Amino acid sequence: MPRTGKATKRRQLEKVLSATLGRALDMEVPLNDAMHFVLALRLIADGMDTDRDDNGRAIAAVARAALQRLDAVEGAWSGLVKAAQRTAA
Repeated sequence: MPRTGKATKRRQLEKVLSATLGRALDMEVPLNDAMHFVLALRLIADGMDTDRDDNGRAIAAVARAALQRLDAVEGAWSGLVKAAQRTAA
């Protein structure tokens, strides 16, 4: 059985990191789109709430919760991209 040297392992790691970074970058546009859609929904709901529409408060609450979760996903995504860039450098 041939032994795998450090150089081979390094190339394999770089290949995996490159693929991971590529996939993470592919997520950037859909993630930003989702955040913008949720923000727009929250703004619409806030407008409904100022008109004393009870549905506006419920929609705003869901939009705020979704935006918080998307912010967490964006933070994880950003960390992944930065880690892959540091490792690849």
